[in-house]
Amino acid sequence: MSHIGDKYKNVTPALHAAFTAPHRVQVEEEFNTDKWGVWVSSFAPVFRKDGELEAVLGMDMSAAKVVAYERHYLLIISFYSLLACAVIVIFALLLSRRISRPLLNLADDMGRIQHFQLDGETPVTSIVYEVRNMEHALGNMKKGLRSFRKYVPADLVSELIVFKKEADLGVEKRDLSIFFSDISDFTTLCERMSAEELIQHLDVYFEGMAGAIMEHRGTIDKFIGDAIMAFWGVPGLLDNHAVSACLAALQCQRRLDLIFEKWARGGLPPMKTRIGINTGEALVGNVGYKDRFSYTVLGDPVNIASRLEGLNKFYGTRIIIGESTYSMAESRIEARLLDRVVVKGKTEGVRVYELISEKGDVDPDLRNDLRLFNEAMELSSNRKWSEAVRIFEELTARRPADRPARIQRDRCVGHLASPPPEDWTGVVVLTEK
Repeated sequence: MSHIGDKYKNVTPALHAAFTAPHRVQVEEEFNTDKWGVWVSSFAPVFRKDGELEAVLGMDMSAAKVVAYERHYLLIISFYSLLACAVIVIFALLLSRRISRPLLNLADDMGRIQHFQLDGETPVTSIVYEVRNMEHALGNMKKGLRSFRKYVPADLVSELIVFKKEADLGVEKRDLSIFFSDISDFTTLCERMSAEELIQHLDVYFEGMAGAIMEHRGTIDKFIGDAIMAFWGVPGLLDNHAVSACLAALQCQRRLDLIFEKWARGGLPPMKTRIGINTGEALVGNVGYKDRFSYTVLGDPVNIASRLEGLNKFYGTRIIIGESTYSMAESRIEARLLDRVVVKGKTEGVRVYELISEKGDVDPDLRNDLRLFNEAMELSSNRKWSEAVRIFEELTARRPADRPARIQRDRCVGHLASPPPEDWTGVVVLTEK
């Protein structure tokens, strides 16, 4: 584009510097525009053998070439950068999943703990040391809570956890159904076996009893030797707590029939469990002192329930329920009026009933006898003892082992021989538990 001898007027600083000593390679820092286009130029000195400057070699590269070069390598760099970012993102996602999945499992497990769902273990495999420590600590906490649940009502602890409350001293009045049970002739059982055998038999016994109580949403208050105290209506509200208590007692007896039958085949004497249930307004809550609580129920209905359990020994029955329990559960149970009694420690008489079965779960003959027994009790309360004696004798003839019928027959016979005063109410005062 130019020829030897032509004058070049667009002398750039780099070209000028290339001819100026000391001679060295010069490169334009900016694009230079001339009549042939836009260029970036570089210049290098050419020396003679004696070291004198012979010429300056110049090389021009058009801006279009430079831009194309830059664009080419920018695309290459961008591609590999994006590829590297994609790889890093995928690796980060995989790594985060490896970290987050165990954390999510731990979070789910904590949520179940908050609702006091402690069964089962959540396996956690993590490459993070801290996560493994969390899993180990959470597992230990669940073991501790599972052990704690065996000592206190699970519903109570669950309520404290869910509502973020801390247990403190205090009681409240609630309408409850209270349950007491006791093994008859337990001393005989103790004398027939070693301590180890006794514990094994009690484990089987308590498992059957406690299972039936908890299946019907009961709360076990405590084990007292061979006795059990339980209640319905707290911590969770239960509208039909009297029905639940009665159904639990019936299921207890069904299970115990199988257990005692098996023990009898092993040489143990015939045994049975006595149960008393009463319903009423009692005090329930934490009692004790600031460092040690006991969640329990207190009050007159509790004392009466304990006395009703003991009445079974006098009447030869298995389950006795109070008048208030019968009133609430009457539509769901078969029962008969046993007596009107003043239990030990009380001054007012109450009606007590023998719980027989669930509603409709008796054969026609037994249902008829229950009807006749209740009819005879009504005749007796109206001082019609002759008619009552006739019915009681009919019942004892058919069922010689029915002690309540014999007791009422003998009582009516006694009234015929020596009538009570006119203000007699039919209430019997019992001086034994």
